[in-house]
Amino acid sequence: MPKILVEKLKFTYPSGLKALKGIDLKIEDSESVVIIGENGSGKTTLVKHFNGLLKPTSGQVWIENKNTKDYSIAELSKTVGYIFQNPEQQLFKETVREELTFGPKNIGFSGNKTKSRVEKIAKMTNIYNLLDLNPRRLNFFQKQWVAIASILTMDPKILILDEPNTSQDFLGVNKLIDLIKHLLKSKKTLITITHDLNFASKISNRFVVVSDGKILLDDPPQNIFVRQKELVQANLISPPIPRLGISLGFKYPPISNKDFINMYRELR
Repeated sequence: MPKILVEKLKFTYPSGLKALKGIDLKIEDSESVVIIGENGSGKTTLVKHFNGLLKPTSGQVWIENKNTKDYSIAELSKTVGYIFQNPEQQLFKETVREELTFGPKNIGFSGNKTKSRVEKIAKMTNIYNLLDLNPRRLNFFQKQWVAIASILTMDPKILILDEPNTSQDFLGVNKLIDLIKHLLKSKKTLITITHDLNFASKISNRFVVVSDGKILLDDPPQNIFVRQKELVQANLISPPIPRLGISLGFKYPPISNKDFINMYRELR
């Protein structure tokens, strides 16, 4: 069975808004998948079903053979870690160390294991020097990394990142890309929400485009970038490099600068 299995998922908010209109999706173990769509497309509503923040109006969501209808958010948090777009929604302790300690202690890690995880993750995310500071006094970039670290200390098998590159500077985005690649080598399953196709192409070989509560496309980026009609429908724009490659008549759209150079040489 897939790591995540979504079957005929529909969700209607109490206001009557039909946010999801029949989603079928499979995500395999250790896969990196990017969920793409404009605001209001349903992408965040979809992934909030993966950790139990939302329950299906109809249909099923299975996480490691567990039907999410039968499990609480606390139970699912042992498997699924959710990093919110706004770190203010996650941070509530008096020190960064307490933030990183809270999660693993509450899911049953021993004191020694918790301490070890906190130190390891703090070093991995370059916030070790912030451990004794109040997270509310940090700048926004630092808060984002504390929020990321607070989830990683619980060592979830599945990690959801909601618009992680929002408001990050160039160095922060590159640091984030390096972290995602490291987590994939560690056999984590990653789901990233974004509307930035350029960022998405650097972290995943599978894009799931959501529009109006439905999956519009589910393919590798090379196949997505040539589907201009569907991208326009979803209010998305291909990154400059693939667009340039398409305009020059490349057989497949290049993803990176290196791809572009190699394909341009072959074209000549």
